[in-house]
Amino acid sequence: MLGRSDAVLVALSGGPDSSALLHALLLLAPRLQLRVQAAHVHHGIRGASADRDAEAARALASRLGVAFRRIDVDVPAYARAHGLSLETAARQLRLEALERVAREEGCRRVALGHTADDQAETVLMWVLRGTGPAGLAGIPPVRGVFVRPLLGVWRHEVLAYCQAAGLEPVEDETNRSRRFLRNRIRLEVLPYLESTVRSGVRRALVRLAAVALDEQDYLRARVDEVWPKISASSEDGRLQLDARALGALHPALGRRILVRAYEEVSGGHRGALGLVHVEALWTAVTRGRGGVELQLPGRIVARLIRGRLSFERVATIPGEGADGP
Repeated sequence: MLGRSDAVLVALSGGPDSSALLHALLLLAPRLQLRVQAAHVHHGIRGASADRDAEAARALASRLGVAFRRIDVDVPAYARAHGLSLETAARQLRLEALERVAREEGCRRVALGHTADDQAETVLMWVLRGTGPAGLAGIPPVRGVFVRPLLGVWRHEVLAYCQAAGLEPVEDETNRSRRFLRNRIRLEVLPYLESTVRSGVRRALVRLAAVALDEQDYLRARVDEVWPKISASSEDGRLQLDARALGALHPALGRRILVRAYEEVSGGHRGALGLVHVEALWTAVTRGRGGVELQLPGRIVARLIRGRLSFERVATIPGEGADGP
C-alpha cells in the first residue's frame, strides 16, 4: 500500500476510523519516511453537525501537526443532476475530490479508514441488492490511488486504539439512521445473524471477500486482454462494444466487460449498478435483438443497435422530472 518516502493524503472525517488511521500513520511515518497530510470532505448535507465534524477534523490535524485541507462539495445538487441517491453521489464526489487534492499536493496515495466491519457490511449489502462475483469481493484494499490500511482491523479494535491514544473522535449521527441500507445491515441484520443464525458471520463474510478478490484479479486480467478487441469510443462520447464478439465470450468474462463499460462511462464508480442490470444487458447481448434500450443508474443509457452495444450518459431519463427522480 505504501512505499518508503511516499506522500499520503488521509481522508479525515473526524470519526474513530479515520482518526485512528491518521494517528497510526504518523507513528509509522519516521520508520517509512512518509509525508502525511489530511483532508476533510464537507458534503453540504447535514448543516451544523457537518460543520462540527469538519472543525473536529481540523482540530485533530492541528493537534498532530499535520497539514489540513477542507473540501466543500454539493452532494444534493450532484445527486439531482446525475440521478443518483445521496449515498452514491456523496461517495463519488468524495473520492473525486480526494483524488484531485492528492494530485495537487503531490501525494501518491489516499488512505481511507474502512475497517473489517465495513468489509462484512459491504459484502452482505451487495448480496441483498443482487450481485455477481465483483460484489462479493467487497471493498478492495488497493484501487488506483486509494488504499485502506485498516481493512484487516475490526471496529472494536479501532475504538480501543482511540481510547489508548487519547483521541476524541466525533460520530456522524447519520450512522445511526435506519434510513440507509448499510446502517440497517450494521445495526439490525448482522447482529441478528450473529445472535440467532451463526456467530462469526462477519468473519465469514470477510473471508469470502478475500477469496472473491483473488478471483476478480484473475478475471480483471482477462478483461484487460479482451477489452481492446471489442471496445471503441465514438466521437460523440459514447462507448461502443462489439455485441457479437462479446456474446461469444464465456458469461463470466462477458459480464465483467459489461461492468467495465458501465464504469468507464459513469466515471469509474460502479455506484448502484446491480446484478439485475448486468443480467438485462447480458440477455440483450446473447439474444442479439436490435433496437433494445436499457436505462441504467446514474443516467447511463445502453442501446443495442446493428450489432453494437453503446453506453452513454444522458441529461435526463424519459419520464423523469427536471430535478431528477
